[in-house]
Amino acid sequence: MLSTISFGWSITICCFIVALAIVALILFTLSMIRQGVGAGYKEGVDSVKTQKDPSKVYIMWSWRDIQSLQPNWTEEQCQEALWEHSETLKDVSISRGWECLEDLIGRDEDE
Repeated sequence: MLSTISFGWSITICCFIVALAIVALILFTLSMIRQGVGAGYKEGVDSVKTQKDPSKVYIMWSWRDIQSLQPNWTEEQCQEALWEHSETLKDVSISRGWECLEDLIGRDEDE
């Protein structure tokens, strides 16, 4: 009798833990959708203005951005290309970001 009750509680606890994990996954997915999935992927980007922190701008690239340029590539090939070129992409994004800021708001020449 006692083992039947313990087994029943074990199943209940396991189901509760699985339910919590599913809720956490859904919340995480929704937060990623709100932030935008990639910098260039047409279906993933809403706007920089949808970010929660107006004092920062985040740029995120995904394998889907690569696939938009190489539609015949597999997800794995796109991920490998993104990983292979990630440092260069980061460096160029920062450099061009500075150029863009200078064009948009200028530079104080007094400093």
